[in-house]
Amino acid sequence: MITQGLGQGMSAGAMAELFSRQYPRYRERAYLYYRNEDLCRGIPSHGFDHHERVCFNSLNLALLMAGRGVSFESHFIISLIIASLFHDTGLTNVIGKMHGEEGARISLKFMEAEGVNEKIAGQVAEAIRYHDDKRYLEHHPPSSLASVVSVADDVDSFGYTGICRHIAISLKRGLDPESDRDQILINASLRHSNLQRVYGYMGEFARQQRERYLITERFFSGNRNPDRIRRREVIEMIRGWLLSEPDNLYSLTNRLAGIISDHKASFSDYLREELAANITAKNKYV
Repeated sequence: MITQGLGQGMSAGAMAELFSRQYPRYRERAYLYYRNEDLCRGIPSHGFDHHERVCFNSLNLALLMAGRGVSFESHFIISLIIASLFHDTGLTNVIGKMHGEEGARISLKFMEAEGVNEKIAGQVAEAIRYHDDKRYLEHHPPSSLASVVSVADDVDSFGYTGICRHIAISLKRGLDPESDRDQILINASLRHSNLQRVYGYMGEFARQQRERYLITERFFSGNRNPDRIRRREVIEMIRGWLLSEPDNLYSLTNRLAGIISDHKASFSDYLREELAANITAKNKYV
């Protein structure tokens, strides 16, 4: 049984230490739950690897705020881990954009089985429901679990990782990513605007994410002939890759080898670099 008492405000160092202690056990329990319940099976854009990346994105945001004097209680780390690891599980049964309610239901079932504190369970379910709102009609404080997990999820939709994820989920929904470009661009723009509104005061973090957003924006908005050819090539590669029913993005890097992104490197090199950076971040704390 996993339980967690409610504590007082912690320093960034104490938060990182608590995360390092708690994450492995929650990760193991969540992974087993995924396997037993077939969660996100065949949805590689939103597989367990995506949920792990969001978890470390969430931790990074919380640590940045703690470094600026924001106080978090110890239970926030537990809430952050579970909400991140379950935020998109609703896609298992609801492939559309509004899958947060189903994800909240799945997370509550998991937390009940694990004996998680009711206060934590309620916060987790609320955050998972809110992450659906990519028009950001509700405004939550930057230090809220809802804001942290929502923006951490948005971060994984930028850059080369984001390009591949946008294409893959569009295809899984029966859409043509080329024809769906306007909606993809609107979605990415709303995510980026919200990130800058909530966390724009974090200069370097906000700047890095703007650069990654612009990579995604340029890929889908380019209308010159070379842009269209490259985009269609990536889409068709991902379409073929999905036929093998992969569970994560890592196997995609070899498929994309040889597609030139610019004059410096291939698309797969940039994707591999982004994914490697996420593994480095994970190894820092686990």
